[in-house]
Amino acid sequence: MQWRWPIPLSALLVLFVFTSLEAQAPGSQSEVNLPLEALHQVQAKDNLHLLAAYYYGDARQWVRIFETNRNAIQDPSVIHPGQVLRFFLSPDWTPAEPYNQWKSRVWRVFPFLRVPPSQVLEQTSALPPQNGLFTLRYHGTKGLVQQADVAVRGNVMYREGAKTREHSLALVGLLESRVNDITPEGYFDVTLRTVDLRSQGPPVPPALLDPASLGLPPMGEGIRVRIDNRFQIIKVLHGDPQLAAEVLAVTYPERALSIGDSWEETYTVRTNAASPFLVKTAFVLKSRERFQDQEVVRVDYKVQGKGEIPERKVAFTHRGSGIMYISRASGSPIYQNANVIMEFDNSATGATDTVTVSIQITNRP
Repeated sequence: MQWRWPIPLSALLVLFVFTSLEAQAPGSQSEVNLPLEALHQVQAKDNLHLLAAYYYGDARQWVRIFETNRNAIQDPSVIHPGQVLRFFLSPDWTPAEPYNQWKSRVWRVFPFLRVPPSQVLEQTSALPPQNGLFTLRYHGTKGLVQQADVAVRGNVMYREGAKTREHSLALVGLLESRVNDITPEGYFDVTLRTVDLRSQGPPVPPALLDPASLGLPPMGEGIRVRIDNRFQIIKVLHGDPQLAAEVLAVTYPERALSIGDSWEETYTVRTNAASPFLVKTAFVLKSRERFQDQEVVRVDYKVQGKGEIPERKVAFTHRGSGIMYISRASGSPIYQNANVIMEFDNSATGATDTVTVSIQITNRP
């Protein structure tokens, strides 16, 4: 029996990410042009200045590497041989020469590349704490079209008879939202849809290519909702209300916040397979930073929940953590990175299926 995705990962991916684009003319559609993802295994004497010069042609772009690999790099001045770092490059990027050959040449010509980032981070990424309060609010405009790239990496391990099987996930896609109208009451009429979702790795079961299973809006007409400036759903105009609630699974708090403040969200997930179950998410307003040349606030979150699939005699637990950056100017989340683990325990067979997934959603500047 082939393993089926029994509940959506939207229980852990807490928010659809919006990012500003110019409104497109009716009937037009931009060509999907996904970035090239490259992996680099750190070698002795590597540093972010050096890697930025090789991959981006500009040593000052080391911040992009740091932001992309937040989960792997604690201090941008310290990376260790053997670490694997991820780069998102132009689709037509090709190296002019092998890395080791390039490194030995430029090492002599550009001595500054030997110097790892130190306190530069304090000036270009992190901002000093701001006295006063933050009020998180979304500010959309009529006709605004917004897009974001999504990348999913992970593994699904499951029992099939006496054998344990494994699927590797390497999915990429494109998300889109459109502000259709703003009501007299100030609500936003928004359409959310998945434009593209495909595997860049080995073939995967069709269930894993269903956007809804990842907490993403469906393709085609998507879902259409009316929301307020706290992302609270006022009305579902088109599509499944449960899926809409999962796609927009966080509401900005009514109260103003300061750095270090926290809040919690609890909501119920309902699916055809599982009994209704609660998901609890704890948020912390972590810091002020710069990301993609704009001021953002960083919000860290942790998610946990558990439930049952009675028909299969399966109990499951899931937990996850992630970060998102929210633009101070627009109130829009423009980046999210979530890491999730789901375990399914079958009481009849004693088998445990495990899903480990990393989901990254990044705005298109």
